[in-house]
Amino acid sequence: MAVMLMLQDKTYSEMQVLCLKVWTEQAILHNQIRFFFNDLGAPVGYVTWAYLSDEVEKKLMEQGDCLLHPSEWNEGDRLWILDLCSPEGHTADIVRHLKTNLFGRAREAKWIRHGKSTTKGRVRLFRRRLSSYALTGGSDIGRASRHAAGK
Repeated sequence: MAVMLMLQDKTYSEMQVLCLKVWTEQAILHNQIRFFFNDLGAPVGYVTWAYLSDEVEKKLMEQGDCLLHPSEWNEGDRLWILDLCSPEGHTADIVRHLKTNLFGRAREAKWIRHGKSTTKGRVRLFRRRLSSYALTGGSDIGRASRHAAGK
């Protein structure tokens, strides 16, 4: 499902299919991917995240997009949104949902947002909201986060 969404998004459409698999595989294996659906049950986006150590966070900020080693996905307590794909323009709805439903005990999450005309992105900081917001039909593979599961 993630690859189907990626192929509909201009940002990913020029990537080779094998790259798409590599980009999402560890998120799936770590149960750190959530899919979002519209009222008709059609997928409209997904998000992946990891809990990074200080060292891995610095590497990510210096290099931009980098593939994490499997051991780095839950190495620390710094929540990072690694990928947010929403080819049909549901990004704002997904971000609102994440601010109340994904963070678990984390108070904030970081995300490198890349512009359309640049390879270097800027870091966005999301802070947890206290009010509830539910995106219709939200679903996830596995638990929403290791913090929400009480780990």
